[in-house]
Amino acid sequence: LTSLFTIQSLTAEDTAIALGNTGLGIFPLIMIIAGSLPILYLGNKIATSDAKTFIDINFSTNILALKLFGSKKNLLYTFGVSAILGTITGLCEELSFRALGLPILARRFGEAGDPNILLGLLASSLVFGLAHWSIGGSWKDNAVVVPLQILTGFWFGILYVLSGFNLLVPAGVHAIYDAYTLIDAHRTSTSQLQYAQERSSSAKFLPIGQTDEGNMQERIIQNSRLIFYLADTSRDGILQLAEIRAAIQQLGYRPDDSLLVSLFKQADNNSDDALDLDEWNVFVELLRQQPAAAIMPAEKKQRLLGFR
Repeated sequence: LTSLFTIQSLTAEDTAIALGNTGLGIFPLIMIIAGSLPILYLGNKIATSDAKTFIDINFSTNILALKLFGSKKNLLYTFGVSAILGTITGLCEELSFRALGLPILARRFGEAGDPNILLGLLASSLVFGLAHWSIGGSWKDNAVVVPLQILTGFWFGILYVLSGFNLLVPAGVHAIYDAYTLIDAHRTSTSQLQYAQERSSSAKFLPIGQTDEGNMQERIIQNSRLIFYLADTSRDGILQLAEIRAAIQQLGYRPDDSLLVSLFKQADNNSDDALDLDEWNVFVELLRQQPAAAIMPAEKKQRLLGFR
């Protein structure tokens, strides 16, 4: 939609500026490869971070990848669709925010015949970040996503300027970053899901409803076991506090961190700062004993562990 609006808004002068220096050769290819490395490094650090700030964002990315490509590994299909989506997104967004937005804003902030490239770069990056505000998303998530997108937009803008205003350079880096993010999220998610299913001998969660009182405990134990191995991202058969924090947060629970640490220490029977499966079951039972209002937002109706 942004791209269609951009194309409709382009004047002949804007078109000449936006596409006049577009071309592919050895130097643009080198810039695409070199320009991809820092942003891929940053993306990988975020994807593997156990910081509370990034837990929900990484979880949303993983869910998106699973919805797009399914829960089974299919590298060829995943790679092909990711490449197509990345290319479309890269070309459309870079046409809008860099090739059109940056020069127009530079002229707006500069003097006649002397565009202010720096201000144009900063302003277009800000607009790019704000355009990624998630309608319906939480303020907390948007407070993380928008600054990150401003930062990536600034990097795309730098590459655009350094390449001599060659649209294909930021579009190429953008496409590589988006495609890699989807491919890596799907690879990580399916691999962890397979590990959890094999170790827990369970293929899926069992729903717990109002009529399941008779076999509720059995279902809670099975769900708890599956959650344990899904959370065991280090695959060492124990859960560190960071892994538990991520799992609890992804399930929709929001206990105060001091409460989480207290329950963790109570369940850690051998005081090794990690929970094995038996200790994890104790932790789950301690968590279930807490008032629902103390561990989950009012809008959440999570029943996987038997909360009312």
